[in-house]
Amino acid sequence: MEGNHLVKFSVQNFKCHSSLEMDGIGQFNLITGDNNSGKSSLLEALCLNDANKPNELYRIRFVFEKLLIDFRKFPIYRQPAFDYFLGEKDNFISVEEEYKIGNYRLIKVSHTEINGYLSFKLEHSTQKNAPLGFTNPRFYDEEEIKQSRIFPNLEYQFYLPLVSTHDSAFEDLINSYSYYIEDNKQALSLFINGLKKIIPGIEDLRISKESSGEIVLKIVQKDFSKNHLFQQLGDGAKFLFKILLNIARNKNGRLMIDEIDSGIHFKRLKFFWKAIIEMAKQMNVQLFATTHSLECLKTFKEAIEEFDDIQLSNSTKLFILRKGIESKTIAHKIDFDGFAHAIDNENEIRL
Repeated sequence: MEGNHLVKFSVQNFKCHSSLEMDGIGQFNLITGDNNSGKSSLLEALCLNDANKPNELYRIRFVFEKLLIDFRKFPIYRQPAFDYFLGEKDNFISVEEEYKIGNYRLIKVSHTEINGYLSFKLEHSTQKNAPLGFTNPRFYDEEEIKQSRIFPNLEYQFYLPLVSTHDSAFEDLINSYSYYIEDNKQALSLFINGLKKIIPGIEDLRISKESSGEIVLKIVQKDFSKNHLFQQLGDGAKFLFKILLNIARNKNGRLMIDEIDSGIHFKRLKFFWKAIIEMAKQMNVQLFATTHSLECLKTFKEAIEEFDDIQLSNSTKLFILRKGIESKTIAHKIDFDGFAHAIDNENEIRL
């Protein structure tokens, strides 16, 4: 199933990236660069197109809307909302992807406004240099968009594989845990083993309802007579819970993680990485994660080395983003050996 993984990705006219191309992508991809180099925007662009999932117009619209909601921007049904994603306001967004198995996908998303409301037009192709097919334009009015946000199954039907540092309601995470982990023996075993890296002695997690009606997640730990509430743990444990949950949710797919070291104490970073890498390996999930922390880069390298797995090392890449002329973004790739050598010799690797 590694054929589902990206090997090449390019995007044009998306936010701060007039043009960006990544080639030689691996299963584990760490992305770094200076502030305002577009690391988070790259992860958002990776959500727009996926040859393994349907790319109908309504899904594209949802991705834009979800990004705006998650990052507390403004409603997508107004023209200025889509402008937020555009580099050149009167141009289209283009996303091109090539996969290990040979699949190819190109989409171009453009828009117009009629009577103050937004219309998307999607052009797409699954063959290089082939004519683009069209999805008929669709207009969305304000009431329709508002109603779409309150459907409870939207989160499951149109899921955005992007984990950020923005808070998620823990009850929503518990619901996702129940749906994707609790009754899946493979996922549950990997999940608990991952959490053991930072929660010593954890044996199980159990969902229960308090007398107050609150839904809670209780930790069953070896040699502890009382079960503690997961909600009472620190931000690092909650963030790892969120990441492992999303890895399970994206089996044989890809997951983007923004500021992966956020809230993690530097002494636990290596164990944090090992939990994520192990679960992603077993679930065949391709990871793209951003950081601006040198300590995170060091512990990532140490975690990969401790697996002592040549295939894993070969599928690990570091991409350094830097700005070129006319807002073009250069993604400089370093294979794991070069990355490890730079760390060992204390060479500067964040351009």
